Amino acid sequence: MGIRINRVYTRGGDGGETSLVGGPRIAKDAIRIQSYGTVDELNAILGLARTANHESPGASDEDRARLDALLTRIQNELFNLGSDLATLPQDRHPKQPVIEARHVTFHEETIDAMNEGLPELRSFVLPGGGWVSAFLHQARTVCRRAERLVTTLARQEAVGPHALVYLNRLSDLLFVLGRWAARAPRERAALGAGEGLTRSPVAGWCGLLATLAAGPAAAQERPTISTVEIRPTDVFTNEEAARFFLYRWANALHVRTKPSFIESQLLFRPGDPLRAEILAETERNLRAFGLFRAAHVRAEGTRVVVETADAWTLLIRGSLSNNGGVSEYSLGAEEYNLLGLGMQFGFGFAKEADRSSRSLFFADPNLFAPHAAFRLDATDLSDGQRFSIAYGRPFYAIEVPWALEGFLNRSDFDTKLYAGGEESAVWRKRQRIARVSGGTRLGGDALQADRLIGSVEWTEVRLQDKDGPPPPDGSASNRRFLFVSAGFEHVGSEWITRRQVDKLERDEDFNLATTFRAEAGLSPPFDKNAVEGRFAAALTSGTSFPQGFALFSGTASTRLEAGVRNALVGADARGYVLTGPWAFVGRIGTLVGWHLDPENQIELDGATGVRGYRLHAVSGDRRLVANVEARVFVVPEFWSILSLGFAAFGDAGYSWGAPDGFWHLADAGIGLRIGITRASKNNLVRIDVARVLHPDPQGRTGWLISFSSGQAF
Repeated sequence: MGIRINRVYTRGGDGGETSLVGGPRIAKDAIRIQSYGTVDELNAILGLARTANHESPGASDEDRARLDALLTRIQNELFNLGSDLATLPQDRHPKQPVIEARHVTFHEETIDAMNEGLPELRSFVLPGGGWVSAFLHQARTVCRRAERLVTTLARQEAVGPHALVYLNRLSDLLFVLGRWAARAPRERAALGAGEGLTRSPVAGWCGLLATLAAGPAAAQERPTISTVEIRPTDVFTNEEAARFFLYRWANALHVRTKPSFIESQLLFRPGDPLRAEILAETERNLRAFGLFRAAHVRAEGTRVVVETADAWTLLIRGSLSNNGGVSEYSLGAEEYNLLGLGMQFGFGFAKEADRSSRSLFFADPNLFAPHAAFRLDATDLSDGQRFSIAYGRPFYAIEVPWALEGFLNRSDFDTKLYAGGEESAVWRKRQRIARVSGGTRLGGDALQADRLIGSVEWTEVRLQDKDGPPPPDGSASNRRFLFVSAGFEHVGSEWITRRQVDKLERDEDFNLATTFRAEAGLSPPFDKNAVEGRFAAALTSGTSFPQGFALFSGTASTRLEAGVRNALVGADARGYVLTGPWAFVGRIGTLVGWHLDPENQIELDGATGVRGYRLHAVSGDRRLVANVEARVFVVPEFWSILSLGFAAFGDAGYSWGAPDGFWHLADAGIGLRIGITRASKNNLVRIDVARVLHPDPQGRTGWLISFSSGQAF
């Protein structure tokens, strides 16, 4: 829908005040008004440059079209920047366009491309030489003024995390564009000393240094970070705590995240180059911890400000869920930010679909060194035990040069097979895994990396009869491998941040860049097993469009011994259309297996995408699932702890292969979404009511209620 302005004058500003987006009144000479007013002035001058570019006969049609497209893009981005500056943080709409790190990166790439064919700069540039070049240089100076005003504003109030860096890089781009436009026959840039002017060498170099100090891109020098300021806040702000005593108690019980922990996770230090993409990656990493309900990293001049808002991390676990008609519950306690240092500790009892368990876990993201992650899990099962321990340094950022991780797992438990929705066999499974994996960065830049990866993995699996038909004899039920593998990984970085997608009242990060990895290995013969090969590959990618975005992922893995063994190929594609409080989501996914290990089945049920059906409804060796869902965010945060949304959905699935053969399942229903806005983990509760449209193998139809944490897909 377009914007309609029925009346230009309102008389609301006759007293020297104006309204910001959302309604707040503010003086017209306030620094915020001056900031976005100057951005508007800059946009108008770029309009002059575009007009001059259209009417000037000196350039080729290709050059005119290239410059016009670039300036049009910048003008649209400046509209978004002005809108953001005209909005107080608390009034910003979740879908409001803002300047992101990718916009800064685009400017840097354009600077490099435009500057490549220009002659070396040996003197300062006198603005002028042609209308297009002159307007671009005027735009550069206004852009610098806008940057100065926004810098002042950022010292007093919150601004977008990339606004200042964007203006800084835009002024560099406008300098280069001014030179690029002057290269056309129609225009020639006037240069300083050494180009026909009577001027001393000292004066010429002083003028050059003065121009470079003002920020032309010819210098290509990034500013360095002078200081880093960390501003952590509690679960409830001081204003919220002052209104309600329970909020004060919650803040008193909660241990605020230590600045030292936040500092350990930063990808930059004072003295490092100020790079927008590194600030953005740090912000995403902080959000990924799940400890914060909000995290922002922004530049204020050469100072970097890191702002975090803690979430409530002590969870007295008392959950109840119903998936596929099977009730599950758990009791216990979990702390996800122990002592404010990012450590995690928890214990509890859980009744799951196939077993009950008592568990204990501990995790430390910085054991002995920053980013050296440790995790221990110990579980006593009603039918056995599980124990695992992991330690190592992953590729926690795109420019990390190496990674090395170790993992140990010991498990003994009952594994169950199903046919026709009923239990058909129970086997005792003994599993041992020891793995060392890692990699080294081969090359790349701030937005992509190529890596050499490898691993050494020992796996042992033993299946024994317990109830029902016994497992098959031979190597299929007694497997031992020592795989030595090597491979390649390409990682891209093209992130977008959205709200009200899969969570309520949270920033969510999605990577649209293409990322893929492939790894192959060999294992020597053990027992009756012959020499075995292994191959695994994965691919993710995405794209954006005006009202949303789409994501794709694919995986493939197999063992190789006279053909494929336990081969699995999976794919998942989903699209999001976001408009106002609505999110329309579509997803299609498939998983196909060949010559699966005896204990493995591919199921189609309430846990794999068709919410109206009970667990283990259909078993086979391949499935295809499609889902559509309309989600609406109805009630924003109230009582500072809850928000509400609703959903309507339809699910359909197909299953093939033994033991159940071909089946088609489908359902439709409605749901309630409850956002627990101050919780760190499981901050979305989902309650769905689904009507079965096709009976399962046992002929069951009717309604099914399911409730759990997180979205269904």
